[in-house]
Amino acid sequence: MMNAFQSSYWQYFMTDVVFISTAVAGICLTVGTVFEVLSVFTTGPMMEAIRFPKKKFRFWLTITAPFITACFLMMFTNWGFSEVLTASIMTFGYGVMNFGINAAVTCRNLVVSIGGKTPKKRSVLSTKKGQGSSVGTFVFGLIGFNSIMFFSGGDPGVPSGYFGAVLMFGTLLMASQLYLARVFPQSTIEDERKAGKGSGHLSLKWMLSSLKASPPFIAILAADSIRYISRATMLGIVAYYFQYVLHDLAASAFFFSAAGIIAMIGAFLSEILVQKISKRALYYTGYVTMISSLLLMFLFGLTVPAFILLACLYYFGLSFVNSGQIGLYSDGIDYAVYKQKSDCRIWLMSLTNLCPSLGNFGRALVVGLGLAIIGYSAQVTPTPEVIMGIRILACIVPASLMVIGIFVLYKWFDLSDKKMIEIREELMSLGLAREDNEALPNTDCPACPTDE
Repeated sequence: MMNAFQSSYWQYFMTDVVFISTAVAGICLTVGTVFEVLSVFTTGPMMEAIRFPKKKFRFWLTITAPFITACFLMMFTNWGFSEVLTASIMTFGYGVMNFGINAAVTCRNLVVSIGGKTPKKRSVLSTKKGQGSSVGTFVFGLIGFNSIMFFSGGDPGVPSGYFGAVLMFGTLLMASQLYLARVFPQSTIEDERKAGKGSGHLSLKWMLSSLKASPPFIAILAADSIRYISRATMLGIVAYYFQYVLHDLAASAFFFSAAGIIAMIGAFLSEILVQKISKRALYYTGYVTMISSLLLMFLFGLTVPAFILLACLYYFGLSFVNSGQIGLYSDGIDYAVYKQKSDCRIWLMSLTNLCPSLGNFGRALVVGLGLAIIGYSAQVTPTPEVIMGIRILACIVPASLMVIGIFVLYKWFDLSDKKMIEIREELMSLGLAREDNEALPNTDCPACPTDE
């Protein structure tokens, strides 16, 4: 929900609430997202360097939530200084926030691995994690914009509305991560290290060769990064679209609510469909659906009902993509393990954090430069040309990016389910994979079902 809040309202907050120029706001987004990309490569070593042997896992879950909240408050505050100084403070908050987010995401991804040691249990947790994201989208739709209106006294141009909403979401984040820290045991991480699992010393040569060994993994990484850029661009423009194309900013609340409902339906439906079609087919179906909906939004999304209806189609496709992406990542990573004959899963899976980071970086470039190119200014009534530019930025640009993404995936991701069965058999013979029905104690995950 906090990510959705930042993606949907931060640039709007800068340009239309604090009245920072679009050029300076674009620089803020660009600089901040450079730090975001860099944080992907530095957060892991930072977490290893700052050691808390007995409470390491719980420490990071506990400390990251208030840290993220404090950074969000820096971003959504009108500091009242000069434009450059105010923008610098907000950008600093955005930049350092990413270290906290990546640490929190790393811990939450470890929950899937720690909470379920067998592939079956991991699949359960991974599926529920995706469904939880859909629920978050739905809840944000219900309370996101309404929370701004509540704390601002009904005026979306008052900065206190955004500050209060961030404080509310931050409190929810702190409560949820504290609960997560209580549910999952600390000792499991250190136990697996002592058992000798993992790659040991990570040299730069080994990391690069592991990545190079799997063109399919590079393909899904590239396609998913492009998809994140496309979605972040659309979300970065949606407030402007409702304000200047549809002339109803308040309707954005219903947009997120409807999208959340459809995303939940799609997430649960995909759990059924993946039993009948391959995960690659599920991913392709979602990808094509998203492209089609963006083009239809440009052609016919000129009223609030039409835009929201077509946006729901977009989120329906997105739920399929989200349900298939982890499976495709895993296939690409297993292929690298097969080619390298060594376990590089942790290293390669950590690179998947690049996708949303590159998405935000791409959004900063596309949205920031795009608004400047079309001549948008909050102080001037938009011309028909500016309104058309907003429509193109919201629909045509994201659709064009995704066409490139699906071409990359089709060209270089060639791992069929049949091929993966053969690869898995080879990995098991090398001791680099376990039998799916391997019996393990269930005490490490009270929320998971037993193998039976």
